[in-house]
Amino acid sequence: MKRALWMASMVFVLMSGSARADSVTRLVFEPNFGGGENFFYFNQTNGVTVQVGGGTPFEFYQSTFGYPPGSTIGGSTELFFDGGSVKFGSEVHELANNGTGSLFLTQFMLPTNGQTAFTVPVDISFSFPNTFLADTGEPFAVGDGARGTMSFVLDFDGYRPDGGFTQTPPVPPVTPEPNTLALIGTGLIGILSFAHKRLTIH
Repeated sequence: MKRALWMASMVFVLMSGSARADSVTRLVFEPNFGGGENFFYFNQTNGVTVQVGGGTPFEFYQSTFGYPPGSTIGGSTELFFDGGSVKFGSEVHELANNGTGSLFLTQFMLPTNGQTAFTVPVDISFSFPNTFLADTGEPFAVGDGARGTMSFVLDFDGYRPDGGFTQTPPVPPVTPEPNTLALIGTGLIGILSFAHKRLTIH
């Protein structure tokens, strides 16, 4: 699994926020190029580190052919689990999953007014409800959400000579608003309560 996916130059959406001063969250979603991961999540809170990777179907969000003006992107889709881990202090557990998860991306339409560059604010949320610690079998559902931006440029040199929107380098993530912090916080409740139990037992 590409543990450092969130550092790749082709990252399309980068969102970060902190529900607490000692919490760091990174959520990356990039176009699907036909194989491998295009989703990565990292969270570090109160001595607990969670990271997980996965992928969405090619047809949900791809970059190979571009999107003609007026295309609609976003909505809900399956999120395929591709591995992950959780670390409690110095104790590391690999994560396993016996099903698929889900991902939601704010739905939006690409412009049809001749605009050649387009940036839109989006929310992303995800859930892997069937996740567990591989070595113990204990349930460990992972889910969270954040807010960021997606940027597009109209490209006339690709597969669509009449013009198709493709990704551009990511712009800096926006500062999380109060409701975004609440979304991040509620997504971490299960992780933190489980982590507290683990850390008090060991």
